[in-house]
Amino acid sequence: MFINGDNPLTVITTENKNGRTLMIFKESYGNAFVPFMIDYFEQIVVVDIRENTKGTGALIDQYGVTDVLFINNAQAAITFESELREKALS
Repeated sequence: MFINGDNPLTVITTENKNGRTLMIFKESYGNAFVPFMIDYFEQIVVVDIRENTKGTGALIDQYGVTDVLFINNAQAAITFESELREKALS
């Protein structure tokens, strides 16, 4: 199961009521991983690092993010390092 393609921002609301919100920074390889987190979080905010989205700080505030996960293939982790750093600090 995947998360319906590569979108700049995807927000998944689950039936869990635990107050935890996960923000995942990913590229296409992360699409297959995201569904595995549904059982553990009330909300999952998925950010595709290859797309332009508003600053991470604004998203963290908007969705009340409690946990963050970076999931990338090795090549993407090297290629997108500066973009990740820029988004994480914005």
